[in-house]
Amino acid sequence: MAILLALAYIYLGIAGLIAAAPTSTPVSRCTSPTVDNGLVQCSSNKQELLCVIVCEKGYAFETGAREIQKSCDNTTGIWSPSAGFPDCVPGMCMGRLLTLVNDSDLSASSQFLGSRTLQTGPDRARLDAQVEASGLHVYAGGWKANLDSLDQYVQVEFNATMRVRGVVTQGRAVLDGDPANEYVTQYRLLYSDDGKAWRPYSSLKVSDQFLSGNHDRDTPNVNMLDCPFDARFVRINPLAWHEHIALRFDLLGCESDGFAPACVTPTTRTTMLTTTVTLDPNIVNKDPTTTSILTSTTVQRPNMCTALPPSSHGIMHCEQQTGSL
Repeated sequence: MAILLALAYIYLGIAGLIAAAPTSTPVSRCTSPTVDNGLVQCSSNKQELLCVIVCEKGYAFETGAREIQKSCDNTTGIWSPSAGFPDCVPGMCMGRLLTLVNDSDLSASSQFLGSRTLQTGPDRARLDAQVEASGLHVYAGGWKANLDSLDQYVQVEFNATMRVRGVVTQGRAVLDGDPANEYVTQYRLLYSDDGKAWRPYSSLKVSDQFLSGNHDRDTPNVNMLDCPFDARFVRINPLAWHEHIALRFDLLGCESDGFAPACVTPTTRTTMLTTTVTLDPNIVNKDPTTTSILTSTTVQRPNMCTALPPSSHGIMHCEQQTGSL
């Protein structure tokens, strides 16, 4: 009996020590970021670190926004919606130009007609647009073309001549549980003063520059232009896509000052590539990521800066680039 009492006292003593021991607090794997030319304000709870980053006056992120919010999982140390922090860059002539236009100023070659209730018109093409429901209609989180072909486009008309310095694109946003993963992976820019005669965007090296698009449907992809241009009409012409042609976009820039942009494009070249694109419906239906068969021939063309509108028959004019056309 004495032995049992002794064991009971020992057990109670150990239990008391355990109860009195302080509970350890999980160590967060997140640290507050620092951003040049920006202010960071963070708050933390057990699950995550929440931070708001605001660029100082005169600076903006490459997307044109002055403020972003990011969160970090305290357990994994992973930031979302994406890893890393963008830089605050001088914000002169870096405004989001689509904030200056009405929905009626956006137009497109086509819009998806496969659903009676889903609205996928060009007015849904604004950057960061989300799925919205109103009555019997559902407004899509992005513009979606009715055809997956190389003559599709979405465009904007401005009330004044704008200087365009960059392009931001996203894929089509969807609701949780929707398996659609639609975005444009490559595109070209065309611009015009009157909406009739179109010119392709030309960099210092290439007279019809193809621009890289997105790798998922939500992360913004920014292309800053080596050669800014002035225009009243700007058109995005998708060249490659994942699943289907669908996107959201904005243009970065400001109203033109009337002076020529500080970039000289090529005026004379001896050759160019004419790429004939033949769409094979059987291949497209079997593999939605396969969009075309490409064949190329070289022809003479002395002036590389004449207007090259997007063709309705799949004829693309471009210059050979390393690894792709």
